[in-house]
Amino acid sequence: LQLPDDRDRVKDIGIARLIQGDPERAREPFRLVTRIDPKYADGWVNVARAAMAKQAVDDATAAIEQAFRVYADRKAAPHAKAFFFRAIARRNSPGGDFAGAEADLREVLKTFPRDREAHRRLADVLFQQDKYQEAIDVCDAFMKIDAQDWEIWYWAMRAYQALGDEPRAAAAKAAHDKYRPDDDFTNRRGPTLLEDPNIHRLAQPIHVHVESGVK
Repeated sequence: LQLPDDRDRVKDIGIARLIQGDPERAREPFRLVTRIDPKYADGWVNVARAAMAKQAVDDATAAIEQAFRVYADRKAAPHAKAFFFRAIARRNSPGGDFAGAEADLREVLKTFPRDREAHRRLADVLFQQDKYQEAIDVCDAFMKIDAQDWEIWYWAMRAYQALGDEPRAAAAKAAHDKYRPDDDFTNRRGPTLLEDPNIHRLAQPIHVHVESGVK
């Protein structure tokens, strides 16, 4: 194997499988990357991503901590992606390390202040710590980026409810209900999808690009 080209090609196979919603098959290419180059921190981060997608929190935690050890050995600053996935592992660990997750997410936002998912997850972990006003502040910052995100309105609603601010809680709930996904959409589009197998196939997260007999 020739590094880093072969290492990155193997990683790309794992990324493709992960994007297609198949984290189980993504794990082996990601693990192979760490055997090709154990000092490649991003390889360990991707192992953690696949493990987290399978709800294997212990495996994800072990992998992400190995990534941070590699960064430390190289005397390199961890990438924001490493902080983000460590935050997710900490948040989902037994009992929830919400303070640790908060610290990691704030590191992510130092580098990527407009990162939407980091804002959502930070609002969550702040709420879990009863830091309701701080959660609202994060929601307010996010709404300057996207005022139509249903999940951030959810955390704003929960925080206002916890503070006893019923008028703002009601307003946040109204916004949440307005922007959230239509729960009945899948059922209503079902007949249309079933009429044309090709349209139905395009709705799947995993698909093939060429298939015999399909025009």
